[in-house]
Amino acid sequence: MNVEQFQLILQNISDKIQRSDTAMREVISAKDKLQITLSFLAIGNSFRTLKHIFRVPKPSISTFLPEVLNAIYDFLKDYIKVPETYEEWGVLENGFRTRWNFPGCYGAIDGKHVSIQAPNQCGSKFWNYKGSNSIVLMAIFDHDYCFRYINVGANGRARRIVENAFGILASRFRIFHKPISTLLEVTDKIIPIACTLHHWLRMTSGITYLGSGTVDVEDENTGEVFEGTWRRDFSMPSIVNTRSNHSARQARELREKYKHYFTHEGAVPWQNRMIY
Repeated sequence: MNVEQFQLILQNISDKIQRSDTAMREVISAKDKLQITLSFLAIGNSFRTLKHIFRVPKPSISTFLPEVLNAIYDFLKDYIKVPETYEEWGVLENGFRTRWNFPGCYGAIDGKHVSIQAPNQCGSKFWNYKGSNSIVLMAIFDHDYCFRYINVGANGRARRIVENAFGILASRFRIFHKPISTLLEVTDKIIPIACTLHHWLRMTSGITYLGSGTVDVEDENTGEVFEGTWRRDFSMPSIVNTRSNHSARQARELREKYKHYFTHEGAVPWQNRMIY
């Protein structure tokens, strides 16, 4: 995030998070509150570390953090939205068609486990198959690694888009690198706000947000995949299907159509060398 982007967020949320000084003490400025909140999300610092860095008491941080998270989300929430018109859906389909050679695709969907410290007396409510506590983040991405839909709290070629998008999210917001230790109601705010910030920064930062080598790159001539730098960092745990894989007839027919397309007119020169 550059200075201009920080100032834009600050200008739009200051009225919601700034308080007035009293005769007893000076209040924490809106700028400091925003800096602390973004540091918490991007670096994953504990309240104890933030206390020493910013000289702000831990109780104050835990008090204003939800307020700032709400303000940021209110400002940026319209950036993540499901297309509403035929033309908007067409933009997504054209992106998958031209960039990923995947016609008829309007989004890549997947889910990840976001590790948390379980609330007291929650039993096995948040326990997952990996032996830890988590909240499920389900998301739909477009062709450019941007979130188009997210759902937080739920107990092929497009696959690479999903993996890279989640990888970028975790590499930019290191709060996901360890169990989130805030209250559950605050955690439920942290996850969508991090997704929203990712989407906004991806749309407004150009190439500076990703940087060279961040995502996987595929050599169109040889089919060789050069892995993005996020893969050497942290990877969010995937969701495993524990139910039946019996698909509907319509889904099977669509799969057959894609199989024919990717082995005939949609084939690329190197794909057989990668399979056999």
